[in-house]
Amino acid sequence: MATSMSRGNAPDFALCGLFTGKTGQSAARWLKKVEWELEKHAGDDGSVDPSRFLRAVDLLLADEAAAWAETTPGIIELLEHPAPNAETVAQFKGLFNQRYPSKVPEPSVVHFDSEISDLKQKDDEALVTYYQRTTSLLSRVGGRDRPREITPSTPALSPLEAA
Repeated sequence: MATSMSRGNAPDFALCGLFTGKTGQSAARWLKKVEWELEKHAGDDGSVDPSRFLRAVDLLLADEAAAWAETTPGIIELLEHPAPNAETVAQFKGLFNQRYPSKVPEPSVVHFDSEISDLKQKDDEALVTYYQRTTSLLSRVGGRDRPREITPSTPALSPLEAA
């Protein structure tokens, strides 16, 4: 566990600054900067306490990103987890990076009608490959497969997705 530090030795987060969620701001890069700031002031073992990391992130979110964290089911629970661990941090990072990707993908034109009508497993195609192709098509048109279990990182399908 990290040792406590005095106020004079606390990170100032000048390198990372606030994360607002504006276009062009990379979540992955910003998280690396937060970790760097915390590692510079970590305990003797050099590790960053998950609780400290999540508290710092929560305090450094601003504007749209803060509103997202405060209103999205599962996110506030991760940030305010009473005993966070590495898995809690990994779940948050995954959801955060998903919400604020480094590069906003260009919307591609998908002719869903023609693609779905031609969608079938090829004779020499493995089932896993066919499944991946199908879920990729679903993803491109805004759909997704039903999760095996409901967790904060994999929420249930919306009523529209389930129809």
